Amino acid sequence: MPAYGANQKRKKKNKGYTPPGGSRSLATNPPPPQPVASTKTIMENGIPMIISTEPSPSPVKIRKDLPPPDATLTPDKVKNYRTNGTKPKLVLAPVHFDSGKADVDVGASLQFQEALEYGLLGYHILIEGHTDDVGTAESNLRLSMKRINEIRTMLIHVGIDDNHVSIMPYGESMPLVPNTSEVNRHKNRRVQFLIF
Repeated sequence: MPAYGANQKRKKKNKGYTPPGGSRSLATNPPPPQPVASTKTIMENGIPMIISTEPSPSPVKIRKDLPPPDATLTPDKVKNYRTNGTKPKLVLAPVHFDSGKADVDVGASLQFQEALEYGLLGYHILIEGHTDDVGTAESNLRLSMKRINEIRTMLIHVGIDDNHVSIMPYGESMPLVPNTSEVNRHKNRRVQFLIF
């Protein structure tokens, strides 16, 4: 009985082709070790959750032209920026919600990742919650508060100092566009991240 593969013809090497990493074997040239991310375990409603304490690589591009974080800012100063003259350094694109719902995977959004990156650099984050005009003003205010509270909790769980994350619910009081159509209402159901 012939040896395994004895009847098979050898394939010719394709000239000009070099395998990834060159022609050396991995035994003589092993890949460099990958860094291990630091993690911590927290309890959320009795369920252990593993949270990375290092941000994962993301497509987020941090602007280098922003002034450094202002150490004199307080949560009250950030929350009342419309009346006290404090200006945000950056306003991120809004994250939109379905009507009457507080659940959307905001944590997977690019805006959340960007706010997280700025928060880890020491910037203050203000999360504003807005709704459309469907329902009562009180229920819309509660809904906007629920949305932004969940996002604030997520940011704090991943390592942002709670004094650097402020929230401001507006309900239906500050629409971007008139609530005259479903398209416009969708634009008004939003959470906005402002970086200070």
